[in-house]
Formats: sequence, C-alpha cells, structure tokens
Amino acid sequence: MLALRVTDSTPEEEILAFIRKTSGQVFCVGEITSAPMANLYTNLAKISQQLLASAHYVETEDMISDMVNAKLFVGGYTNERLAEMDVVRALQFDVHVAKRNGVRYIQRINEIVPDFNMERRFSDSEISEKNAMLSVATGVRELRQQAGKMRTYKIRPI
Repeated sequence: MLALRVTDSTPEEEILAFIRKTSGQVFCVGEITSAPMANLYTNLAKISQQLLASAHYVETEDMISDMVNAKLFVGGYTNERLAEMDVVRALQFDVHVAKRNGVRYIQRINEIVPDFNMERRFSDSEISEKNAMLSVATGVRELRQQAGKMRTYKIRPI
C-alpha cells in the first residue's frame, strides 16, 4: 500500500512517473473537488487496472462535463471532443449513493460506454427530408450545429 499526495512542491507529472515505476494495479483517489484532481484521475486511469474515486454530482452527464472542462483547463487539451474521449475512457461506472433516514444506499448505477463510432454521426430523428434538401451552404451550417450535439459516449442504466 502506498499513499501519495499532490502538493505544490510535488507536481502531478512526478507522481505519475513514480506510480508507473510501482507494481500497483488498484488506485483509490480521494474526493475529486478540483480541476487538477479530475485531471489526475483521468491520467491515472491510463496506467491502472482499477481506479476508484469519490465525486459529488447530481447526474452522470454533469460529472463527465465537469471532468471534460478540467481536461480543457488543466490537461492541455484544446479540443473538447478529444478531452471528452479521454474522460470517457477513464470513467466506466457512476455509482450514485443516496442517504435516507441516516442509511446510505445505492440509488443507481450507470455504465459509461465509449461510443467513438464517427460513421454514425446523427440519430435518425435529427436527419429529416427537409435537412437533406438544404442547399450546400445551409447544409454545412446545419451539420456543424448537429456535430456540436454529438457525444462520444452512451449512458446505460444498470
């Protein structure tokens, strides 16, 4: 068992380099409360077999969105889709715990499934005959708007 803490004098890069040299396979990250911690979590996911963390979000989408913003802010990403893909690879499940009458229980479990298939860009409901008949300039503008709605993941309730 090994415990590490990110501090101002020990940056994340040094901790990740040290962890790569250990034989650790399971990592527990404390509560994710900041962008640097979210970035550390996603980077640890690349080198670990199992990863566990605590975070407080109402919905799974909120957690993913916040972690994507952390990757954009701290992680050096400039493309939101690439940051989202990195986060989705790191997250596998969202176990939502609630408390009732002083007793904690699992309220729901969501699986976060990567969906990087770029051939299926839009759902059938977003493509209509009217959209198909648009002029080229309008069509390109419409495609860009629809591309902003694309997700690189699906959330599957368990």
